[in-house]
Amino acid sequence: MVVIALFVALAWAGIRTALRAPDTFGGLLAAGITAWISFQAIINICVVLMLVPVTGITLPFVSQGGSSLIVSFAAVGICCLSLAKPWSEVGSMRLLIAGGGTGGTYLPGSRSSSIVAGPTGRA
Repeated sequence: MVVIALFVALAWAGIRTALRAPDTFGGLLAAGITAWISFQAIINICVVLMLVPVTGITLPFVSQGGSSLIVSFAAVGICCLSLAKPWSEVGSMRLLIAGGGTGGTYLPGSRSSSIVAGPTGRA
């Protein structure tokens, strides 16, 4: 039960990181990493409970799969270290270095952009 609770906590933190990401790419990256780790854990737990046939998928962070363990750690490191940092401070530092601007960085598909109505009045 403790392992399942830890995977639920990891999924909750990943979803929270995805929702707080500064742009669309970061949100999709965090959601993808979270879904991948969570789905892999669910499949492994179902195999152990004999609900699905044996698949050979390792339990992330627990099973002794060398390459799977390294890739899982790298994925969670990307999600935690690069996406969960305080982006307002990073944007302010870039603003000071660049010497002006609107206080943030522009990325195509940014969540902060609004949809502008076209000539027909529709969005």
